Amino acid sequence: METYYACAALGVALTPINFRLSANEIGDILRDSGVSCLIVHEDFGQIAKAVLKQENKVSHVITIRKSFEHLDCNEETSEQFDFSQLERTGLRFVDYEQALNDATEDTIPFQICQSETLAHLYYTSGTTGKAKGVMLSHMNVTINALGAITELALSDAIIWGHFAPIFHLADAWAIFAVTWIGGKHVYIPYFNAHDALAAISKEQVNITALVPTMVNQLLACPDLKNVDLSSLQMVMTAGSPIAPEQVRRIMKELDCDYCQFYGLTETSPFLTVGSIKDHLKHLPEDELLKLKARTGRAFISTEVKVVRDDDTEVAWDDQEVGEIIARGPNVTSGYWKQPETTAQAIRGGWFHTGDLAVIDQEGYINIVDRSKDMIISGGENVYSTEVEYCLYEHPAVLECAVFGIPDDN
Repeated sequence: METYYACAALGVALTPINFRLSANEIGDILRDSGVSCLIVHEDFGQIAKAVLKQENKVSHVITIRKSFEHLDCNEETSEQFDFSQLERTGLRFVDYEQALNDATEDTIPFQICQSETLAHLYYTSGTTGKAKGVMLSHMNVTINALGAITELALSDAIIWGHFAPIFHLADAWAIFAVTWIGGKHVYIPYFNAHDALAAISKEQVNITALVPTMVNQLLACPDLKNVDLSSLQMVMTAGSPIAPEQVRRIMKELDCDYCQFYGLTETSPFLTVGSIKDHLKHLPEDELLKLKARTGRAFISTEVKVVRDDDTEVAWDDQEVGEIIARGPNVTSGYWKQPETTAQAIRGGWFHTGDLAVIDQEGYINIVDRSKDMIISGGENVYSTEVEYCLYEHPAVLECAVFGIPDDN
């Protein structure tokens, strides 16, 4: 969290790195982006050692050691990483905590960044292979955070649980939105259901955003019935479609409200939000569940359409399938050093997501598949989400994923 704000204050671009990537994948990102300063927590010392052996432009390494002051865990017994293993000719090393202790009280002057100045460079491969650097400007990030505050009615009473990784925009957007309105941030080092539930209870977390697989782990956790979750007001999900049955379980077993949002790294991330319009709140429970499970209506400040191949809008009949496209001040200007890929994705000023969806007469969109993942069987389109939703209704199914495989017959 401090890194996000420090880079913004200094006027330098931050490249958050997925720690689950291999050393070769991280090396590719460092070379492509031209990263000069690498921040390394000792948990990732070994992979950093492998990365720094590769050719790259890293000249400074900021090292961070474990802190156990606020953690109810036994990790302090684990062996500390020897950062001297990272030594490489020409590298300058800075111990983060020591640098803070040695710093003077003089305030570092903030850089006044232009709205289009690059703030973040997120690398994402999606379903298309090689990672692409998504360029997000200060304008993109700012408008997204302000829109989230408005759409979700966030206030200084918010206690946000950061349980999803903040190298990913499923959660990272909340760093800015929650701070803006004076809310409280609660973190756990890594996601597991036990620690997330304990943090909700101990810190009185009232809202969090997760991916559906994380919610499934919460619901399946043996601790669920033994912790106080009375503070929890809403669970949000993003990252993949969610079945109505999963929504029902969230609201019943976690005893809170639910809201889905949809977006991409390229859109900072919000494109839609699943909050219910006032005049629809009287609908029967089953209808409300189905509505909450939908991908959602267009996010404030963003234009979202579902279009045919010729870019004309599909009928708002919840039947005709088209591709989701969008434009607005939270949408990326393109991919880092990839003008051809940018031109393929942004056409006529509209970003083409590659996600297939329908839209109903109220403007609520519902994703049915990725355009590259759609299954064609017997000449008919079969959308994976439809099959998944049916499977989730079976009590023995915890998680499922449906995809097609080629069949010569």
